[in-house]
Amino acid sequence: PLMPVGSGVLFSDIKKDVIELVLELHLSDFDFFASGESGFHEKVAHEPTSVFKLGGGYNGFKPLTLFSDVEGSFDIQTSATKKVDIFSLNAGVEYKLIENVVFRLEAENIFDQRYEIWPDYTEGGVQFYASVKYKVLK
Repeated sequence: PLMPVGSGVLFSDIKKDVIELVLELHLSDFDFFASGESGFHEKVAHEPTSVFKLGGGYNGFKPLTLFSDVEGSFDIQTSATKKVDIFSLNAGVEYKLIENVVFRLEAENIFDQRYEIWPDYTEGGVQFYASVKYKVLK
């Protein structure tokens, strides 16, 4: 469970030996966020020991919202002797169709980074998504 630490700052101990930190800042038409997770536990193969995400959005062109973020995963053990770090730049736009419905276009891994976490299986590459989200209000 997330616990408020201060205005826009959340801290959570989400599982044993893992610390998660989430920071959010809302200024007029701008939203910024930073989040990270680090584990002090024994290293598990093919899983990062720490991850971060830093990004923001601008909603001054209502009903459009522009957003972008950068993500990183560190110290991924891919074999007995090889480790990899992954960075990804993502961006997109949301369009509010009606009160509870949003149409979203998104591009992930804009710089087309390729990486191999599992032997003989290359992952990554730029990816494009389109979605419609309906929010149920209570």
